[in-house]
Amino acid sequence: MGVLMNSFFLLPIYKRDYKQYNNDHEKYLEKQKIWFGNQCETPFNNLNTDLKNRMEQRWYWPPWKYNDIVGYLNIGMDGGKCLAADVYLRRKYFSRKHRWRHDDFSTLENQHILYAVEIEKILIDINNNDSYVKALYTIIERVKCIIKKSKRKYYLWIPSYSFECFDFVRAYKELKNIDL
Repeated sequence: MGVLMNSFFLLPIYKRDYKQYNNDHEKYLEKQKIWFGNQCETPFNNLNTDLKNRMEQRWYWPPWKYNDIVGYLNIGMDGGKCLAADVYLRRKYFSRKHRWRHDDFSTLENQHILYAVEIEKILIDINNNDSYVKALYTIIERVKCIIKKSKRKYYLWIPSYSFECFDFVRAYKELKNIDL
């Protein structure tokens, strides 16, 4: 496992981005509507409203934000003067050759979230917030490069606000409970 000792926060890694999730859901709905219409020998749009609504509820996909997650990027400090990060993935998203996938695992066991990779830590000035922010963006870019090189195209969620709004110096002092 990595050297991360004090975690600041986690960023979710998704199977696909929000837009793709919704596009995939729409395609799924269309296929289901065609299939169901064929079973009823009536086009789906010609069915009564109650039946259409009940079927669409059965085909509903849960919210993307909480249900399409394949893993997490855990970002924090190494216990010293380096910003560090580790990636964790659900077992089923490791390659089939990976040691976590060697046995025959149940559906539940495939949902376990396991350590995947350590991201190279970055030396920072622990009393300078800009140093944390710069290192954080560097780590995020490294993870995006790893994702881009993988066979599966995952999506690292980045908040819409900038990380400059965080007081990392204070957060690290509180995490360490020391006076820097």
